[in-house]
Amino acid sequence: MAKHNEIGVLGEQIAVKFLVKRGMEVVELNHWRKWGEIDIVACATSRVNGDKKNIIHFVEIKSTSKDYTGNVGIDEWRPEDMLHSNKIKRLKRVIQTYILENDVDEWVFDVVIVYLNKRTRIAKCKYLEDIIL
Repeated sequence: MAKHNEIGVLGEQIAVKFLVKRGMEVVELNHWRKWGEIDIVACATSRVNGDKKNIIHFVEIKSTSKDYTGNVGIDEWRPEDMLHSNKIKRLKRVIQTYILENDVDEWVFDVVIVYLNKRTRIAKCKYLEDIIL
């Protein structure tokens, strides 16, 4: 497996643990259609005016393994900038297909950025919630 693929797989595993700790249930990993892929489909239950609502979270994972001990800090490197217009277009289409196939009422799009420090073997996650596509 190529190095960037290993980092991506590790980032997804860390993101899953991160989302589960936040109370989400992972419904599906790597939901794929020929026009695109969603990294994680998760479900969270919230209360609105006393009623329980299940909200589907479509989550894109961006992982990076730069060493953050030098002059480059987390705030200077923005993996979320790699969500370019073509990627967003494909994500929209996959999300629309998923919504129609699964009769989803409430949903949001989120991004989890996983910063991996290879030297210390520590990961940090940054959670960007409810992003407008």
